[in-house]
Amino acid sequence: MRRITWLGHATVLLEVGGARLLTDPVLRGLAGSATTAVVPRGSRRLLQRLAFDTVHELAAGERARIAAAEIEAVPAWHPTRRWPRRTDYDALGFLVERVWFAGDTDLDPAMEELRGRVDVALVPIWGWGPSLGPGHLDPASAARAVALVAPEVVVPIHWGTLLPLGTRWRHGEALSAPAHAFAAQVGRAAPSVRVATLAVGEALSL
Repeated sequence: MRRITWLGHATVLLEVGGARLLTDPVLRGLAGSATTAVVPRGSRRLLQRLAFDTVHELAAGERARIAAAEIEAVPAWHPTRRWPRRTDYDALGFLVERVWFAGDTDLDPAMEELRGRVDVALVPIWGWGPSLGPGHLDPASAARAVALVAPEVVVPIHWGTLLPLGTRWRHGEALSAPAHAFAAQVGRAAPSVRVATLAVGEALSL
């Protein structure tokens, strides 16, 4: 059985294959010393101050195993260099036992290469404020990504959690509108795909 719990923004707890996996965790201070991290190749040094027991560095197409769960790194399309002199790492998503975590990504026709390999898609549909920067999906482009991949179920993520301080009174609709727009767009672009919109802390068992 696979169990998916949305914890807010892009953080999802995926329980599969005897493993408990967190996507895009917001790490502060310490991580448990029995915890394994899976990161883009070359980025291990960014985790030096966190007490990870094991770090797997992957490039697209490479795999790691945690418990009985096989994790495959797949491409994502997103700028990764935020400052001019910083290292540019590969943007990645991950495929775990037919669950696709798209990561931060823009739309790309190459997503269709995942068709037939995905039962559940965890797809970002917005950002963390009232507008989107480059390399992100909005409800319409996220629905087109879903149509390319054709999962059985899609769970919208990366929405409804964060707004810049002091802007809720002006932009509070950004916390709910993207999910409604996404469901409507999927209904048109990929009507055979079930949209499972979760509240923060809500779980989906499959």
